[in-house]
Amino acid sequence: MRLHPPSAPDGCVSAALPWHLAVSMPRPPIGLAAGGDAAFPLILRRIAEARHSIDIRAYIWRDDHTGRTVARALLAAADRGVAVSIAKDRDAASYEFSERTGRSLLHPDLQPYDRLEAAFLSTVYSGRPIRRAAGPSAEGEALRAHPNVRLDIGRRYDHAKVYVFDERRIVLGGMGIGDEARHDTIDYMVDLEGPCLVERYRARRAGQADFDPVRSIDFLLHERATHGVSAPPLRRDRLGLLAAARRSLVVEMAYFGDDAFVDALVDAVRRGVETTVVASRRASILRHLNHAALDDLLVRTGAPAHLGVYLVDAEVHAKVVVVDGVAVDLGSANFSPLSHGIYDEVNVHVRDTSLAARLTAEIRKHAATGERQGGRLRHRRSLAVVEAWLMARHARQVARRATAAPRA
Repeated sequence: MRLHPPSAPDGCVSAALPWHLAVSMPRPPIGLAAGGDAAFPLILRRIAEARHSIDIRAYIWRDDHTGRTVARALLAAADRGVAVSIAKDRDAASYEFSERTGRSLLHPDLQPYDRLEAAFLSTVYSGRPIRRAAGPSAEGEALRAHPNVRLDIGRRYDHAKVYVFDERRIVLGGMGIGDEARHDTIDYMVDLEGPCLVERYRARRAGQADFDPVRSIDFLLHERATHGVSAPPLRRDRLGLLAAARRSLVVEMAYFGDDAFVDALVDAVRRGVETTVVASRRASILRHLNHAALDDLLVRTGAPAHLGVYLVDAEVHAKVVVVDGVAVDLGSANFSPLSHGIYDEVNVHVRDTSLAARLTAEIRKHAATGERQGGRLRHRRSLAVVEAWLMARHARQVARRATAAPRA
């Protein structure tokens, strides 16, 4: 029987096929927004186009120009009858209070423990004490009051950044909602079309389907309510992708700290895989742990010519891996223990040479602005140990809470 592709392709046929067959099938292009100046106009356009529903998972949502602009766009959608659902992580309020404006759009105040955490983060990484909250945001209060907006602002440890429009389009990646994401940080979002992709995303969240690395498009994710915290499949699946690399690995990563991923990069370099890693010279948090991980990579491999580790002045917030110029892993999950079993995370896995080439070009462009590390990478070992301890303590707290009261 001959397979007739749809006259108006939406990605559903090709997404479910093995990638080497999918290349011959018609499908809409995968939209790549490199940087916030490309991503936020895309998000605002998709909000304006929505007719039935908008479903958002957000970690950072700052009370600044960008945060308020997105909120006003959602209020306009709700005014025209669109059902808007927003799941906003409460844990992220500590970062919203400790950075930038010191204001959160949907969490105008902090619990006592979160305020202590925010004060610590602000003092250690920003070099200034925490600012006092200036009161609730008008846009945040309007979202709370609107009858077509459903808010879940009590959930914790959901690090995903996902927008679903009309159950047929997904925009996801690593960007929070705020001015720094729009203008200052290195990050990406992708735009995917097809109702089957939304169905696949929801099936993966519910544990109804396992990750399939052969599919043209699939989702790499961790959901505590589904997967627990002890043996996350996200960690196993991502390590499997690194182990499968034979020719090249291109990595642009905000945060490190999971030793298994340094081990996987070391193994790749030792088997001759051309490996490029781009990270921040001064990450907003965990910078000493980051540099300790990259120093370990350089020392254990001997920094051969086919390994390039680059530190850039811009803040890298991306979480991207390109394998062999074919497979892309992009989303919210870092190479850290928090992303592998603690936080809920969503990445997309795409086997597409065009997307892989575009991302590789972007990452190499960033590398060219930085400095290649050839010897030991300087860091404060004592502070790296403290950062690792704090992250481990945070992980244990989440695990205890998940065991005592798993989220429905």
